[in-house]
Amino acid sequence: MSVRQVGRVLSHLRQARGLKIEEVCRGICTREEYRDFELSLQYPRVDVLQKLSCRLQIELEDFFQIRNEEINDYGGAIENIIRRFIRYRDYAFIYEIVSRELEDEPLSWDRYRQQFLLWHMGICQYHHLGDAAKALDTLEEALQLTYTSNEPIKEREVEIVISKAIIHCEIGELEKAIRIYNKALNLMASSPHLNNPHIHIRILYSLSKTYTDVEEYEKSCEMIEQAIDMCIDNETMYLFGELYFQLGENYINLGRIKDGEMMIQKAIVLFEAQKHTEMVELSKKELGNLLKVK
Repeated sequence: MSVRQVGRVLSHLRQARGLKIEEVCRGICTREEYRDFELSLQYPRVDVLQKLSCRLQIELEDFFQIRNEEINDYGGAIENIIRRFIRYRDYAFIYEIVSRELEDEPLSWDRYRQQFLLWHMGICQYHHLGDAAKALDTLEEALQLTYTSNEPIKEREVEIVISKAIIHCEIGELEKAIRIYNKALNLMASSPHLNNPHIHIRILYSLSKTYTDVEEYEKSCEMIEQAIDMCIDNETMYLFGELYFQLGENYINLGRIKDGEMMIQKAIVLFEAQKHTEMVELSKKELGNLLKVK
């Protein structure tokens, strides 16, 4: 990453964290040195950059885009940081980053990068600000940046559609969510170029949860069985534990108590193997709650 790109990332992350220069550089470098870093007048040593990364609560690799190769791309670095913190569900931090990028760099992002920012702005407007209507409008704006009925749908467009369905589900518009999930499945089926199994599995899992919410347990089981088969066929553990837990919950709701308990125990074993401690504890607690009700 160039000196200029490091300076921009440092500046935007510091401001997103709401920190003053003195708070970031204390014990690491002088105020003047840090200002030079942000102004792209000099490049920090790796040990200094490591300490600044810790202070800003990000990984050093976020500066260097160490994934498959090093990419000298500021926009790519910002996308990488946003993706990382989405996994942590740090929506407040992502909101600040995205807001600043949309405000400060509106002309430097092509429409695909603008779409990425708007997509994550919509996610944050719901999860951080609690504004479902605004979030759905923003997600639709993001979708329309690239979507056209005359061209095959793109992978990211499907992901944005999934984000809309999740919000509809969480605000209680379950039938609308089901329609959107089924539309997404149809789009995947009619678009052979969309071959990312994780997206297909995520749609099936989310749809299964929604069918459970409307007490259509048999349909939910059908979606889960398809998703499990897809995991096996593609040799992936993606959402494997969650799928077995959901299957167990359905079985218990259908009166198949022993089968349900066995599926949830299998989910717990999978979570333990993946060291998902929180999911292990949550699954044990939920199993107890489900058995009490039945």
